[in-house]
Amino acid sequence: MVVIGEGKENQTQPDRAANYPKIHYIDPNIRLFGRGQTYFRWLNFGRLVKRIEDLAKAEKCTSILVVFPDEFYMNAAYKVSKKLNLPFYTWFHNTYLDNREGLLKTVAKRLQPRFFDHARTNFVMSDGMNNYYKKAYPNLSFTTLTHGF
Repeated sequence: MVVIGEGKENQTQPDRAANYPKIHYIDPNIRLFGRGQTYFRWLNFGRLVKRIEDLAKAEKCTSILVVFPDEFYMNAAYKVSKKLNLPFYTWFHNTYLDNREGLLKTVAKRLQPRFFDHARTNFVMSDGMNNYYKKAYPNLSFTTLTHGF
């Protein structure tokens, strides 16, 4: 298992058991006045995709599981999955399209169907989400995978 998280790329690893996977940190944020600017990170989207692709190749990944509550990372993982022809799995901790408004809803209308259709299985956080999604999207596969903590 290869774990990728947001953080400073050279940050120290937390104390972990020897059999736990190393966490590869990627920081796509653009810093202005010392603060990371979330909306500007889309300017680094190509860099993020390339970094994930390089890690997937180096670690010989055989599939990709991406956690949502963030379309930025889900979209990057989706792109890598398509490019490397790797099985793709989503894990939704909350709803996406159904929870957005304005411009973000317009983006979600474009991205969510891609994620859902490309995923071999769309994992969801609870049986309630599973029931909701199965009713809303009866032709897709959803599986409850409760929180990992």
